[in-house]
Amino acid sequence: MINRCVRRAYLCGGDPYNGKNYHHRRGWIVNKIKQLASVFCIDVCAYAVMSNHYHLVLKIDTEQQQKLTPKAVISRWLQLFNGHPIAVGFFKRRSDR
Repeated sequence: MINRCVRRAYLCGGDPYNGKNYHHRRGWIVNKIKQLASVFCIDVCAYAVMSNHYHLVLKIDTEQQQKLTPKAVISRWLQLFNGHPIAVGFFKRRSDR
């Protein structure tokens, strides 16, 4: 599956239109890719972060995913959405039973 979105926005590097430099975002993007890959059982085969887009080559680790218990799935989900109103409401309703 390939997704594409094009607009004049700079993720990293210098923006010649406004003169700002967004190079500091490159580290943020790489760290977020690593975090999401660990949460979602995804192997990152290759990546490239350019000034206004990035490329990812991913492989879903189905063997690791199938070993997850329901409790482990919830734990991983909460790593990303802890404190989100949906999560708080769900676990509040579950604890009221």
